[in-house]
Amino acid sequence: MGLAYLLLEHFRDGYQKGGAIYPYSLFDFIKKYPIWAPRVSQMTQYSRRLENENLLNHMGTTPGPNPFYVHHYYTNSDIYIEELGKYGSYDMLIEGFLSIRNRFAPLVLPISVETKNGDSSIGSSFVYRENIVITARHCLDGVNKATLLNTNGASLPIKRVVFPKDPRIDIAIIELENPEFGALQSITLPLKEIGQGVDEMDELNFLGEKSITIFTEGKILDDILTLGYPPISGFESILIADKAAINSTFFRSSEGQILASEKKYIDTIEYLLINAKVKGGNSGGPVIDKLGRIVGMVVEMPHDFQKPHEIERLGYGLAIPSSYIKKLLTGYIQDDGTSFDNTITYGENNSFRLK
Repeated sequence: MGLAYLLLEHFRDGYQKGGAIYPYSLFDFIKKYPIWAPRVSQMTQYSRRLENENLLNHMGTTPGPNPFYVHHYYTNSDIYIEELGKYGSYDMLIEGFLSIRNRFAPLVLPISVETKNGDSSIGSSFVYRENIVITARHCLDGVNKATLLNTNGASLPIKRVVFPKDPRIDIAIIELENPEFGALQSITLPLKEIGQGVDEMDELNFLGEKSITIFTEGKILDDILTLGYPPISGFESILIADKAAINSTFFRSSEGQILASEKKYIDTIEYLLINAKVKGGNSGGPVIDKLGRIVGMVVEMPHDFQKPHEIERLGYGLAIPSSYIKKLLTGYIQDDGTSFDNTITYGENNSFRLK
């Protein structure tokens, strides 16, 4: 576990003195974790950053032989979520987006595509569970051949691909033949006891089931990181990270159906507008917040968008919110008829064609 998680867990409690509970000090932390004694400067920096994020409450100082050790803290239980600590969210928060990039580097995979006219293309995807990978529908639908690659360039055997019944939703689930990512860190978000209530993490994640990545809702002005494999002339396919922010959430209206006299119901699809420099190969790549949670996935500009080139010219990209991914995953996991399978035929090197 990372240092931020250890600090937050340690300072959730204190020591008994008479009838009162006194907050632990950094010296108490060192006594419990002596391995951190040589890195006292890092320990105090993390503590201050956690305090700035309102995750640690500073409770004063006491005289001691070392000025670094005299500070006492309590963990802010109104904000701290233990499951996020185990996932590594608070360490990623303190260490920044470089840490998030390194954490997700093994989880964001390229897809090599051969279009129907014989041209080569590339897309992106990300690992959700040990045998489940998420990508954008248009990276696979209607292409001549596609190959999912791991970060070493080796192809991965595919069991099936699941698309949503609604063709406008640009998401696809790839189920692998084998649990290729079983060795990676995973987390099981626990079921809450009756009466504890729900939060947005409960709504968007599968509680009680193991996953490697978790979801959350993206909000306007959230700092985010996009990861993917955009085509760059003169370079082989390389993972590109771009820091950005969510600029807007908005709905695109599509043609509806008149269901009652003088009343029209409009189907809507929500998108996140982000100021990341995303290109075609970014499609299917994750959009990640500063706690390492996936808020959405980069998708292509819909064909019926008004003036799509204007959005691209201004340097904006589109992402579909994680709630849509959760909905498709729910149908897939529960096999409730909200998804359908495409027939897959295998070619050389585990490539597949969708019929």
